[in-house]
Amino acid sequence: MRGFPTRMESSWSLLLAAYGDLWRLERKIAERGFRPASLTTFRPLQETRARVLAARLLESPQEWVAHLELSALSFPVRAA
Repeated sequence: MRGFPTRMESSWSLLLAAYGDLWRLERKIAERGFRPASLTTFRPLQETRARVLAARLLESPQEWVAHLELSALSFPVRAA
C-alpha cells in the first residue's frame, strides 16, 4: 500500500487477510491493544494530547484544520 506506514499496512492486512496462521497472529496482537485494561494505559496520553490541542486552538483558532490533523496523527505515532 503506497503512502501508508508499515503499521497501517499490517492493520489493513488483518482486515483483508485470508484466515490462517498469519491472520491468527495479527489478530492476537491487535486484540491485546484493545482490551479494556490496555485501553486505560492510553488515558494519560489522550488527556495530554487533548490539552495540547485545546492550547493550540486557543492560540490560533484560524488554523483549526491543521491543529486537528496534527492531533489526529500524533496519537497513533506516540502510542506505538
